[in-house]
Formats: sequence, structure tokens, C-alpha cells
Amino acid sequence: MTTQHRSPFSIYSDPARLLAHTLGDGRLWRRAWLANALATLIVLAMLAAAALIGGQPVALISAAAVSVMVPLMIVVSAAITTTGHPQLWLLQLCAPPTLLCVLLAGLGPLWPGAWLLSVILLTPALLGALVACACAVHVFNQGSRLLREEPRRRQAGQPSGLAAPHYQNRARTFRLVVAMLAAGLAGLFQLLFVATNPRDSILIGLALLVFAGACLRLEATLLCWLGWPLLMHAGQAGWRATYAGRWALFAPVAALNALLTAEQRPARVGAALHMILHEGCLAPAIRRVVARLTPAQADLVALGLSLQSGGAAIRYLEPAYARVLPALPLLYARLAEEATRPADMQRWLTVLHGHADVRWHTAPALAQTLATVDLALQCYTYDPVIDRAAELLREQIAMLACADDVPDATGAWPEALLKRVTAQARLLKLHKPDGMA
Repeated sequence: MTTQHRSPFSIYSDPARLLAHTLGDGRLWRRAWLANALATLIVLAMLAAAALIGGQPVALISAAAVSVMVPLMIVVSAAITTTGHPQLWLLQLCAPPTLLCVLLAGLGPLWPGAWLLSVILLTPALLGALVACACAVHVFNQGSRLLREEPRRRQAGQPSGLAAPHYQNRARTFRLVVAMLAAGLAGLFQLLFVATNPRDSILIGLALLVFAGACLRLEATLLCWLGWPLLMHAGQAGWRATYAGRWALFAPVAALNALLTAEQRPARVGAALHMILHEGCLAPAIRRVVARLTPAQADLVALGLSLQSGGAAIRYLEPAYARVLPALPLLYARLAEEATRPADMQRWLTVLHGHADVRWHTAPALAQTLATVDLALQCYTYDPVIDRAAELLREQIAMLACADDVPDATGAWPEALLKRVTAQARLLKLHKPDGMA
């Protein structure tokens, strides 16, 4: 855990991880409030000095309160009502970007340029960013709720679904709709008032466009087009989405292809893609790119995703895989789902019986391993094929490197399958006839 993720100001860059790490950290929130209170006093002192110099105290206070604080309080109130976490949202009323907007708006009666900067540029950008952050917090809330239900679902033998893209797509649609409405209003103002009041109509239109761009986080999309990576590898912490990976709603195909095909280790490919599906908003774009992969590339991606606990991402990408690999990804998904079930509810033979109908592209050794495991699990008396199956599984685990890249290695289906085969071997060896070697 780094200092960057523990800073309360990361509400603008990564609110979900901020909540996950610091929701119960009262000392951090107290330090943040003290720092922001000090900054607020400094801004008030600067406004008071400007009021004494300019002789317009009422005008300065009114400009700061009405043009910035009122719309901000409306957005913050809506965010608290819909997402909760009031200690997080109320902090925005005295966060540095807010105080900068208040200071510039308060100086507006003395310097019109400050008013333009605050009301036309900074305040709409801040409001749009808060709308995007509220959507991210909503997705975090839904994901946390499902995470709490996950143990109960697993005990019931229900496979875990990939809910994150579902809620992210809803939030993505909401942001797109809000941005389009703002852009439409900007165009409407130009049509209605540009002839009678061109200056105000242009300024209002510009403010609405800035709000729309901030709601879409177009700066994150721009970073993608400039070559900013979507993910970074944080050592033992695994993959982490960068700012571009978390917020971009659109990304160039080259960046997504690099994410899917640059790494040849299946476990690393799966871990990276799994992280971007959980932390980013690019699930629809990833589904489109997967549909354009070659069968060998799609096989590698599906194998990597199956090494993640549950393999639910394969189910989400199933419509894209249907055009490239009609059966193999579903076999991987069923293997991953079976590994998440309680041991007494696992039915490996039911899954493995379907491997013969699958066309393999890049993993013939894995196909042979599964065929051997299928034979081993059908044995009712000890047979050397059981030890052979365990040996092949260990080789595949070392080749796939799933233990290095999967946070819960026991949740990866090769590990779970090896555990089942070794248990079968121990049981049958105990009842092995004395004459057998």
C-alpha cells in the first residue's frame, strides 16, 4: 500500500481504492480535515485581504459562495444520498481544487479573468470529475456487496459471475448520457442566444463542454492515445490500473492489443486483463478487440483468464469468443468454475468428458494432460495413470506459472485439479492389492 493510495485527495484519481484502504482509518481522515481546514483559513484570509483592498466584501463573498459552493453542494448532496460515504464527499467542500475555485471566484469582482477561470473552466471541470467519481464509488459499493456474498455463493456451489463490468457499463452509460445532454445544451444555447447575446452564449456553451469532457475524463483517453500504459505491474501487489486504465472510456486498439498479446505467459495475461476488467471502464472495447484476435491469441487469453478465481471473465467475453473459438473458452470457464466449488460438490469428470470435442490451438500438452486426468479420475482401483496425471499437472502448473501470478493459487483450476488427483491417488493406494507394484 503506497502513500498515493492512502491520500484522501485521490478521490479524483482512484476513489475506489481510497475507500478500500482507508474507509476505517480515522486518523487519516482527521489529518485530512485539519490540513483542509488550514487551507480554508488561508483562502478566507486572502479573500478578506482582497475585500479590504478592493472595498467589495459582500460582492467577493457572494461571488465565491454562489458561483462555486452552491453547485458543488448540490452535487455532493446527491453523491451522499446515492452512494453514501459522507466523510469522503464532505471532504470535497474544502479540498484544494475547490478552494482554488472559491478563491478565483471571490476575486472575480476585482479581476474578471479570475471569474472566467473559475466559473467557466475550473468549476465545471470539478463538477464533471465528481460525477465520474460518484459513478466509480457506486461501482465500488456494488462490488463490495457482492464480495461479501461470495463465500455464501461458493458454499452453495454457485459459480461467481463477473459483476464489475455490468455495473461499470451502467456507470459508463450514465456518464455518456450526462455528457451528451451537456453537449446538447451547449449547442442549444448557441442556436437560441448567439444572435442576441453572443458573449454569454459562448461562455455558457464552453462551460457545458468542459463539464461534459470532465464527466467523460477525456484527459485519460488522451493519455491512452499518447501511449500511456493501461496497467502497471506493482511487484508482489500484482497489476494495478493506471489513471488512463481506470478512467478512459475509449482506448486505441493498439493499447488493447498490447494488453492482450504482448505477454506470452498465460497467468500474466489473465491477471492483467482481469484487473483492467475490474478497475477500468474498457470492458466493451476489450470484448470488441477479443473478437478480432487470431485463434491462437484468443486461446492464450482464455487460458490466462481461466487461471483467475472463478473464470467469470470468460463468460463475459463469451459473445466475442463465439466468433473465434466456439468451444475451448467454455471448457476453460467450466474448469475455473469447478475449482471454486466446495470439494464435496466438485464434479470434474462431468467437465473433463467434454475436452475431446474441443479443437486445441496452442496447448496440445494441456490437452494431453486433461485427457490423462480424465482417465485417472475414472479409476476405481490404483493405476499408474494416476501418478502420471499428477506429474503432468505439476508440469503444466510450472509452465503456466499460475502460482506466481494468481493471488489465491489454490483457486486456480490446475492447482485444484492436482489436489483432487493426489487425493484420488492416496485413497486408491491405501486399497491397492498387495501383489501390485
